[in-house]
Amino acid sequence: MAMDRMTYLKTNIAYGLFNTPIKTPPLSMEELKLMREATLTFKALSPKTITINSFRNYVVHRFENKLSNKRALVVHGWSSRSIYMVRFIEVLLDLGYAVYAVDLPAHGNSKGLQISWNDSIKTVLDTQNIFGKFDVALGHSLGGTAILGALSLADYLPEFESHFDTKKIALISSPTRMQTIVDKFSNYLNLTNYQKDIFSKKIKDITKIDLEMLDAKKLQIEKPSNIEFLCAHGTDDKIIPFKDSVHFSELENVRHVPIAGEGHVHILHNESVLAEVSKFLKI
Repeated sequence: MAMDRMTYLKTNIAYGLFNTPIKTPPLSMEELKLMREATLTFKALSPKTITINSFRNYVVHRFENKLSNKRALVVHGWSSRSIYMVRFIEVLLDLGYAVYAVDLPAHGNSKGLQISWNDSIKTVLDTQNIFGKFDVALGHSLGGTAILGALSLADYLPEFESHFDTKKIALISSPTRMQTIVDKFSNYLNLTNYQKDIFSKKIKDITKIDLEMLDAKKLQIEKPSNIEFLCAHGTDDKIIPFKDSVHFSELENVRHVPIAGEGHVHILHNESVLAEVSKFLKI
């Protein structure tokens, strides 16, 4: 069946928006206060900001730590930046890690207007290639998904030339299935089932792999690793469904931490989550 003009336009616009992070202002005085506090704390920690120009422009904020030689990678979520991960950065510094916090392309201090899902994975792998292996990694939302993809997709896609290698990974409100993201975005844009199928095909054409395979649980089952995972997720998350963390946590090497009543962004300041992460990443 020939594609009608409306479907062509709507699915192309959808794909463009799907790759375009949108900077939104704080929605409340509490959010504004938290953002200001995070910015001040981040600056006070005096990171060295390193600009990388390899496959894309992106920025790494390096926080030195003289307590040990342990190293941690931190990756923020969609439409976010490293500054808003500062509470986790503080936890990692207290645990003796030197911290490398990435501003993904088109986010934070990095240049660009758009970023594909593949590019987020490439950034994780490129950071490892430039700075060396990390002992642990932590990601929020898209950041966690990028880390998960970097673990195993080199086995399936030639554009990923290496695997991300680490001991422990903490996932905070991260989608573990690409289909979850596509479904949520399609519903948000009120795509019909036919338009959703066309949109999904565009994603497949770009990623070069079936959406059904882009499932971290399936990938871990097919290519098991010795990595330990912590999967923290708010039960009231309106952005990424809580069921995604339940799905991934069915694996034996995943510790599931449900946070009752917590949402997608405020979880970055949740004291229970910070305590769980501290306990989990202590090595």
